[in-house]
Amino acid sequence: MADHNTPAGPGVKAHPSTFSPVAAFDYPVGTPVAIDDDGGLAGPANAANEPTCVGLARTRGVTGERTITQYGDVLQLTAAEWNTVGTGAGGLLDGLAYYLSETPGQITATPPVTAQSWVVPLGIAVSNTELLILLGIGTLVPIG
Repeated sequence: MADHNTPAGPGVKAHPSTFSPVAAFDYPVGTPVAIDDDGGLAGPANAANEPTCVGLARTRGVTGERTITQYGDVLQLTAAEWNTVGTGAGGLLDGLAYYLSETPGQITATPPVTAQSWVVPLGIAVSNTELLILLGIGTLVPIG
């Protein structure tokens, strides 16, 4: 896998609850991240295929480069950055739980209900710009 606490570029500080995998694709900050089984590369996670999420991108993913991925504590982004990963206008809604979306690289306050998708907890919003990351292992949505 990746080195823990390896900065993703000049001026970017690592955080105690981060690691720095190499990105398989470009993706924005806040993206829920999964690690590829084949080469250990990071990419956008989605509830249609992933029972887990290893963290949220603290820095932008750039193909072939390391990106800081946070797996615990509070992740603070701007409301606009949260909007990019599916929260809608205004950022997060304080007090709501957030889950991995069935749309790759997105988060949602509504748990997936499609049969054979995964309900993967990501955390709880503590403000419109801060998510307390509380990653959980997914529960499969049953058929029928």
